[in-house]
Amino acid sequence: MKKIIFFGTVIWLTACTTTNLSSSCQRYFSVLEKNMAQFSLSSSELTKFKQNKNKLSQLPEKEQNKICLLRMANIQQYRN
Repeated sequence: MKKIIFFGTVIWLTACTTTNLSSSCQRYFSVLEKNMAQFSLSSSELTKFKQNKNKLSQLPEKEQNKICLLRMANIQQYRN
């Protein structure tokens, strides 16, 4: 479970504060940040995570919602 969340956070988007994220993405990153607090990521992994989050924030809100809602569904699937 921990490995799935860890690799999911690295592969999935980035975590840092950005105001241009849709509400679904803000919830998604809130969950990821709570999970990431349990792991020690290297500085390069954290940098990549932040860059990916910034890229997501540049997408239209409709696309952000689509991506983040799918990813939240995946997280919920692993929690159950």
